[in-house]
Amino acid sequence: MTWQVVSLVILVAVIAGGFAWYERTRPPSRIVALVAALAALAVAGRLVFAPIPNVLATTDIVLLTGYAVGAGPGFVVGALAALVSNFWLGQGPWTPWQMAGWGLVGIGGAALAAATGRRLGRVWLAAACGIAGLAYGALLDLSVMVTYGGEQSLDRYLVLSARGLPFNIAHATGNVAFALVAAPALVRMLLRFRARSEFRWRERLATVSLLAVAALGGAGLLAAPAAATSASASAEAEAAGAAGQARSWLQQARNDDGGFATAPGGSSRPASAGRRRRPRYG
Repeated sequence: MTWQVVSLVILVAVIAGGFAWYERTRPPSRIVALVAALAALAVAGRLVFAPIPNVLATTDIVLLTGYAVGAGPGFVVGALAALVSNFWLGQGPWTPWQMAGWGLVGIGGAALAAATGRRLGRVWLAAACGIAGLAYGALLDLSVMVTYGGEQSLDRYLVLSARGLPFNIAHATGNVAFALVAAPALVRMLLRFRARSEFRWRERLATVSLLAVAALGGAGLLAAPAAATSASASAEAEAAGAAGQARSWLQQARNDDGGFATAPGGSSRPASAGRRRRPRYG
């Protein structure tokens, strides 16, 4: 098995594992929509600056996604940005390396957030984006040596890195410039969106709520017999009152012959009178 096949298998496993990891977290629909929007923004950040060699905003967007939203979304945004943008710029053996590289940048952003508590200012965010650009370039230099065969040695890697150094410096410089302009605003926007999309159950509030429910339930159990007795007495009183009203109405509506009229003050109907009248014929 050649180096090319081994590297490709490893990359495919890493990328598939990253997507499976993100899916197992079961993100809410709002986060899924946010990831799709950020991936589209990362694609645009690469395509718009394509005429300028190796200057792109994709690395900044991916790192800040991981920094503000999390490792899973950061990885997915980076991997999708590489895959989708290469439909315009060209697919090839470099695509899995780019997907893995930008996915790792997203995970690195999440690690940076965990280490700093998301309290980095504009300058430090810009420095982090610049370092991410250099690290991404170092990984792509390794991909050139592994993918295209030849001697696999540190000396050859250093030679390839020296040849690609101007491009990596351009990448890092563009990242720093973009981050100085837009990083704090983008982080604030993403953090606000994340805060509105997440729900956290606080243990203390949960305990207080459970105690309150238990207290109310106990009070309800204690009050249930008295409430049942009171309700039964009230129902009996209402029934007795209704029966008395009906009896009084019947006594008032009945005529002297024991029958009932069809209208107040009228004569009794033959069918309801005490003495049936004989019908008249002719």
